[in-house]
Amino acid sequence: MRYRFAFVIALFVQWVIPNARAVELPNLPLEIIGEVSPYYYLNLTEEQKEVKGRPTTETERKYRNSFGLGAAYLGFKLDVTDDLYAELVLSDYGSNYIRYAYAGFANLIPRHELYIGLVKTPWVYYEDELWGWRFVKSVGVEDHNFIDEEKFGAGIAGDVFPDYLTHHFSFTDGDIYGRGKAAEYRLSVFPLASFGFLGGFSINGLLHCGNLFGDTETEYWSRGDEDITFGPFKANTYGALIGFDHRYLTLGTGYFERVEGDVFDDWSGKRPYQRDVVSYLFTGHATAHVFPWFDVLGRFDFVEPDTGSRDWWKTENYDETYDKYLYCIVGAAFTFAGGHFKIVPNYQTRIPEKEVNIGYDPDGNGYHSVFVPTRHYFYVNMNARF
Repeated sequence: MRYRFAFVIALFVQWVIPNARAVELPNLPLEIIGEVSPYYYLNLTEEQKEVKGRPTTETERKYRNSFGLGAAYLGFKLDVTDDLYAELVLSDYGSNYIRYAYAGFANLIPRHELYIGLVKTPWVYYEDELWGWRFVKSVGVEDHNFIDEEKFGAGIAGDVFPDYLTHHFSFTDGDIYGRGKAAEYRLSVFPLASFGFLGGFSINGLLHCGNLFGDTETEYWSRGDEDITFGPFKANTYGALIGFDHRYLTLGTGYFERVEGDVFDDWSGKRPYQRDVVSYLFTGHATAHVFPWFDVLGRFDFVEPDTGSRDWWKTENYDETYDKYLYCIVGAAFTFAGGHFKIVPNYQTRIPEKEVNIGYDPDGNGYHSVFVPTRHYFYVNMNARF
């Protein structure tokens, strides 16, 4: 299905755009955008050495390479009046293949815009602009499942002090199966805005509460033959990022935490109880704009995904799940056709805290036994826009 979607976009670019003047709507204030991001992928690491306790076959371990489609978008923006517009972006993934669908209202509050519908959340698209290479890898807070890029609801964004302070607030469906509500707020300060090349320095903060007004949770405890009711689970993310954006260099580094409630049952016969699962992310990315047609980029994400997780089967010692890892990207980007086409050969690696068998038996002889090695990948990511 997704490849058919990409074909539709390619056909749209090839035939519909050049013949758009044939449609008798010459003054329609409609903007059309499109984007296709194919890639070539080479796995430089052998596949896992064991699957459910047995050695893998040579076929399962061999190197893999393939072509794929990372994303395809087709968007429409209609300016109804100077202060009212509508935007629809179709996608090859997501809810009913829609990425964004919202109405925008400008100047209801001076220097602010209000959005209603399937809206952009405050943080992801903002950091995406600083990172600049979403078609290679989405930003860490989204890629590692801390927060989402879009949700149903409403948002408001604008300048408090032009050039010095911007902010964005959204109130949307909640994080836990859409129940409850989520509130997210981003505040960005540019303290050196009037200092020439230092004007791109920014301090950015994120606060995300993902389960406001959430329902209580009821779990049936079979060993106790009873229902246990727990209060609404936490689903909060917060963090900060330091950014610098200049024509020759773009930098960003930040730290984020995700606190999520869960029910913990260690199968010891004790009554299950509610506890917090905390995930950590330390991320950094940089792009050197060497020439107008050539960039060098790099990024690292250090992730500890679920400290205190209820995944008791990972090891016999619950505090040693060996799930921390470092993800790195290094690449070069070539830009053609006035910025409409980019090609980025890059190397990516995922380095676990420890190359071990994780499972009910840490020695790799029991149920759920999986060997986690350091993984190496080579990508050639491409992006075409119109």
